[in-house]
Amino acid sequence: MAAATNVFVIGSINIDDVFRVRAIAQPGETIPSLGRAIFPGGKGANQSVAVARVHPHHALHVGVIGRDGQWIADLMATANVDTSLLVVHPEAHTGRAIIQLATDGAAENAIILDAAANGLVDPAVHFPRDRITNRDIALLQNEVSHGPALLRLAREHAGTVVFNPAPCTPDTVREFDLNLVDVLVVNEGELATLAAAAIPDLADAHAWSATLPRVFAAFPGLSVAVVTLGAAGAAVVARGRDPVVVPSLKISPVDTTGAGDTFVGFLVGTLARNQVAVRDRVATDDTVWAAVQAAAKVAAGAGSMACEGAGAMSSIPHLADVEARLAAAAASQ
Repeated sequence: MAAATNVFVIGSINIDDVFRVRAIAQPGETIPSLGRAIFPGGKGANQSVAVARVHPHHALHVGVIGRDGQWIADLMATANVDTSLLVVHPEAHTGRAIIQLATDGAAENAIILDAAANGLVDPAVHFPRDRITNRDIALLQNEVSHGPALLRLAREHAGTVVFNPAPCTPDTVREFDLNLVDVLVVNEGELATLAAAAIPDLADAHAWSATLPRVFAAFPGLSVAVVTLGAAGAAVVARGRDPVVVPSLKISPVDTTGAGDTFVGFLVGTLARNQVAVRDRVATDDTVWAAVQAAAKVAAGAGSMACEGAGAMSSIPHLADVEARLAAAAASQ
């Protein structure tokens, strides 16, 4: 039997300060908080835990925290994430996120990030050259330092590279070579930002069905793009394939903060658990294409369920619960 596929999540760990507000503060406005809570977070940490929900003990987190974040590392280890590659810096503070969570019905949020220790990730020191192999998956976001260099190393060493370019700015396209990415995972806003920067003559960067073909043309190395669509589910597009939209579950949202990270982690964890190698195969191998769609369906269900609880990491569901909800939803159709 082939060795298991590991997922190396190269990303951030944050302490999330969440303030519940009636509506997100506008420029120049001072508003009262309805309550405050502290949660473990960071896109990297959340995605590591989500991967481990699907593929326990095969999510390895690569990153840097301060001593004040040791409790988050302990929680991640309890959630079956391998933290042996996580470095505790003796002088830095752990990354911090200040989150406004609106209680006006849509559970929307606004986030301010302080990189802190996440800004100390050094490719020459922290990239796991001696651990990662060409059967493994590297998963990266855009919340740690030296992201472009880490992406290049990931392409060189890993069999599949998944990139979730969040936070996403117009500079992201100029800094990161998306030709090095096998699977790109974005929401609609991130896709619009990438497309507008990469394709100056694009008329409407907000229409994913029109935008993605141009993105594939601009980045010929890209194999798969997945666009999360909120309550509408997710669009899955692969080079040489017709787009597919997978549905989300019907829910009453409480907190959407961790939905995207849960989606990404479940997508990648499912691919790893099933040992799906995407690079250069999805256009011609029907089995690989079917496996990508199936992984996206599970991810959409998990992302929906993550909105039903408070906090990013703490709301990530377990695989058995996701499978049960998906089966119940299918049976009710």
